[in-house]
Formats: sequence, C-alpha cells, structure tokens
Amino acid sequence: MRNPPKPEDIAIGARIRRRRMLIGMSQEKLGERLGITFQQIQKYEKGTNRISGSRILQVANVLDVPPQWLLVGDEGAEGGELPGGDHYCREAWRMVAALPSPQAKAAALHALKAITTAFEAPALQPEPA
Repeated sequence: MRNPPKPEDIAIGARIRRRRMLIGMSQEKLGERLGITFQQIQKYEKGTNRISGSRILQVANVLDVPPQWLLVGDEGAEGGELPGGDHYCREAWRMVAALPSPQAKAAALHALKAITTAFEAPALQPEPA
C-alpha cells in the first residue's frame, strides 16, 4: 500500500496547478514542454508523485516563476494569487501573461493604465458651506 501524499508535496502541486491555470496553460502543454505526459503533471499537481529538484527548476522555468515560489510560495509575490480575482481580472492577467515579450507586456500595461484613467470617477467637489 502506498503512503499518502505529504502536505508539502500537495502544496507544491497546488502551486504548479494555480500558476499553470493562471497563465492559461493546459496540463498537456506543460507536459510537452517538460518532455513528460499530462498524466505525470496530474500526479505532480495532486502531490501523489514527488518532484525532484531538477524537475522543479524545469517547471519553474516553463511557468516563469522563481523555483523558491514553487517550494515555499508567497501569495503576494509574482506568480501568486490575483488580488480581487474576479473573472475580468483573471482573464486580463492571462492575456497579458501570454504575451511573448516584456515589450508587449509593457505595451499592454500602458494600454490598461490609459483605460483606467479614462474610466476613473471624477473627484468629488466639496459642497459650498
């Protein structure tokens, strides 16, 4: 009989799954990039198979996060949870994360800032006394 997954392995797998989904990558695509099957990705994400140090480095590289984030997490750091994660925020995040270069991401950020400025509520004027 197999030993149950360790909490640490489950946590690492959950971070892999969260980041993979956040950037809109399928298990198949991640497996392909790592040279393994999607079934192996499923086992990693569930914590049923442990991940070697070299594999953690590979996964971190493909998911574009620091390896230590996969190991210890940091929900406020890059690669973590989305603040205010409604559908629109998650979709915008996925779209920007999928852009191919830092220049494209910077351009998207600039466009989002312009949109935000255009839709800001006008400042409230104090009522005359």
